[in-house]
Order: sequence, then structure tokens, then C-alpha cells
Amino acid sequence: LYGPAGERATTWRKTRAALDRLMAKTLYEPAGRVRAMADDLRDDLRKAGRWLMALDRWAYVIHVHMAARLPDLALHDELLRRYEGLLRFQPLATDAREYRNRVAAFARKLARYPDGVPYSLGRQAGREFSASCRDLVALLAEARAIRDPLLQAWTGDVPLSDFLYSHEDPPAADDWSVEELGGVLLAAWDEVAAKGRWLHRFGVAELLKVHERIEAEFAALAQSRGTSPPNGQATPEVIDLEPIDPDRDEPLNPGA
Repeated sequence: LYGPAGERATTWRKTRAALDRLMAKTLYEPAGRVRAMADDLRDDLRKAGRWLMALDRWAYVIHVHMAARLPDLALHDELLRRYEGLLRFQPLATDAREYRNRVAAFARKLARYPDGVPYSLGRQAGREFSASCRDLVALLAEARAIRDPLLQAWTGDVPLSDFLYSHEDPPAADDWSVEELGGVLLAAWDEVAAKGRWLHRFGVAELLKVHERIEAEFAALAQSRGTSPPNGQATPEVIDLEPIDPDRDEPLNPGA
């Protein structure tokens, strides 16, 4: 199963990047043929995602069973804690990236009109930015409620919300013009999304280290009992599911 995982992950990343680029071009309101293309990309994304999630569940079950058979259950308990921590934090990192991309799409569009933003675009951007301000406050409140000792190993003693956004107050829509608010919000989401991605990758890397320790101890236990574990591939390097930056990378051809 690990063999094709890298290829599947690459497909997932390219498809997500293509969808991001398509949605950004339409300011997240696709219509007609473009909407059909977006639906096709979402379907491809779901298919690749289901396969990868099934692989993750399979790896989780196998390692939990191996760890449960070790004389010392410390690794079993650590495995559960790390999975729980990742599942608790991953939605925050995913949401931050989505919010960041939406703000970036509108900010780029506004920048094309240095001599005056069209009224309809200004209203649309204003609504999007106001909603994004509320989303930022809600996400930071959710992060503030997370108390995870494993995360604190990287964030220190500060609350997770303060680590993700190291400023006194999030931007308020009433304090800025539409153009200014777009830039301020984009900087805020850039910070939150980058730190969220950093924490998530560290979490995955530490989880894979626990996998390796469980495999090694289980193999030693099996050998001491005169049995050999089934031949298999070693635990792979981190499979990067972070989507390619749609601002830099070529999109996947939706018709391919």
C-alpha cells in the first residue's frame, strides 16, 4: 500500500492546487462551464483523499495492535495521544489555509485597480473581508480552547491562539478601508496558516517516529518468541499532503 501512496499524494496536491486556482479566478463564485470543471476537480480530490484516508486508518490500526502486544504499553498510549492531538489540530490548519486563499484572491483582484475599485467589486470584497475577520476571531477562540501537552512542546507556555497569531487583537473591519483591510487580513492569515502548517508537519513527523519505534520493538518481540514479522516496506518519509501553492505552481489540466 505504501508503494503508490506518494503518487496518490502528488495527485491530491496537484488537484487541490488546480481547484484553488480555479476558485480564485472566479472569486469563489464559479458559474457555467467553470463550475462544472470545479465540480470535477472536487470529485477527483475526494477520490484521492478517500484512498489516502483509508491508508492512514489502516496504518493506525496495525500500529495500535502491534503496540498493544508490547510488554510496556507506554508506546501504545503515546500513539493514541499523538493521533488525538493531530486530529484535534488538523482542522485548524486546513481552515486557516482556506481562509488565507480566499482573502488572497480578493486582495489580488483589488490590486488591479490602483486608480479606483469598481463599486460592485468593492462591496463583494468588503463582505468577504468582514466575514474573514469573524472567521479569524472564531478560529483563534477555538485554538485557545485546545490544551495539548504535545503541542506545547513546540509552542511553549503561551496559549495556542497566541502562538498562531502573535499580536494583541485581530484586524477589525471598521478600522480600515477595503483595500487596506485586504492587506492586513492577508498578513494575519499568512502568519496563522504558516504556523499551523509548521505545527502539523512536526506532529506528523513525530507520529511517524512513534510508528518506527513500535515496529522495531514489535519486531524484536516477535524474534524473541521465535517468529518473524511479515516482510514489508519500511515506514515511508512524510507524505506531504500540503497543497501546492496555487500562486506559484501550474494547475492540473481539468480536462486531463
